[in-house]
Amino acid sequence: EVKKEEEDTDGGSSRGTN
Repeated sequence: EVKKEEEDTDGGSSRGTN
């Protein structure tokens, strides 16, 4: 789950930034 910092644009479901 380290790549989630760069894949946050995948949908923002992992971070909710989008």
